[in-house]
Amino acid sequence: MKKRAPIVPIIFLLATLFTSAQSENTTGALNATTVKTMNYEKNGSKMPYKVKIQEQRFYKASFDRNKKNTENWNRTNKPTEVTKVITIKSDYEKGIDRVLVLRYQKGLTDTFALTATEKGFVVKVSDKTIHYAIGEGISFKTQSDRDFFIVEEFDMIL
Repeated sequence: MKKRAPIVPIIFLLATLFTSAQSENTTGALNATTVKTMNYEKNGSKMPYKVKIQEQRFYKASFDRNKKNTENWNRTNKPTEVTKVITIKSDYEKGIDRVLVLRYQKGLTDTFALTATEKGFVVKVSDKTIHYAIGEGISFKTQSDRDFFIVEEFDMIL
């Protein structure tokens, strides 16, 4: 009886690992934060402000079950759901403090870039573009850019 007692938890552990390893859908997540300091022009002088980019990605994948070899299924990737929270904060001017929330479906080769302009900044995801002008708000180049992103803009309340 003493030799059987350790066997029961080991069998339970192996059964749990085996059933969790056979899941059909796999997911993953990524969380990252980047802080940049930029300048915008106001009345001929450059005013500094900080941009904090918080990124959250949810990866989804499933397995292709149409193959004859059921031991080695091919993984089929699904578009990644990306949420970026962009916080704009100035120590010199309280009226420009804003929070932008961008949501989009990321492809395998999409790249994200945030670059400064004279009036604010530009967000580029591959060939899609959002312009943000401080004090004016968000603008899009084309309707396809507007359809690609889901954008929400909030005032920051401290």
